[in-house]
Amino acid sequence: MMQIDSVNIARAWVEIADSLSDEDRGRFYHAICRYAMHGEEPQFGGLLKTFFVLIQPQIDKSCKTKKAQKMSVRQRRKNSLQNDKVQNWQNDESQNSQNGKEQNLQNAESQKSQNAKTPSPSASFPLTPNNTSPQPGSAAPAREAHPKAGTATFADQLPEHLRTPEVIAKWKEWESYRSRKRKKVSPDAFAMQLKILEKLSAAEAIEAIDRSIANDWQGLFPPKTTRKAAAGKDRSGI
Repeated sequence: MMQIDSVNIARAWVEIADSLSDEDRGRFYHAICRYAMHGEEPQFGGLLKTFFVLIQPQIDKSCKTKKAQKMSVRQRRKNSLQNDKVQNWQNDESQNSQNGKEQNLQNAESQKSQNAKTPSPSASFPLTPNNTSPQPGSAAPAREAHPKAGTATFADQLPEHLRTPEVIAKWKEWESYRSRKRKKVSPDAFAMQLKILEKLSAAEAIEAIDRSIANDWQGLFPPKTTRKAAAGKDRSGI
């Protein structure tokens, strides 16, 4: 039972109490307070009981109003605390979202700055014109270290038996795969992989690239049948 801290005294109660003796008046007021604050009904008899029964509904009504007011204050405090929590949570979410946007913007600016500093492959490795041919008695022009895949320039680097649309398209797929893995083929790796492909047939070259993509490898490796055949030739020459 919710207790109240005060009770209102009605004029009628005072008028009733004035008609009582000093002793009964004190008992009467004390009974009103105990009943209103703690719900204790007095054990009166005679005239005091009659008076208390008459004013008891008014006491109950007054106590009910006090309790409602007290409950309302508690509920308002509870609602206020709840609203503060919700507002704090919304503020935190808004701040986190703002911080995330600022971080993404900083990352984008950093990436843009890094891309601006990184030289393009064409600037680092100038291509040899396709129509340039060595003059009689002069040294042959150096092979391009890292031409663009899937172009005529790349095809010029391959031996005749590998200059097929299938091999060139497969190499382009290999370059695209490495780019998605953020591990673009470096000039040194390109030269080594080109040497591997030169020793293979067109079908074996395509198979080697497919196996590397399927197994998530970073390099190219001859098919097993090709390696076994090469090992057999080495043993026969011993």
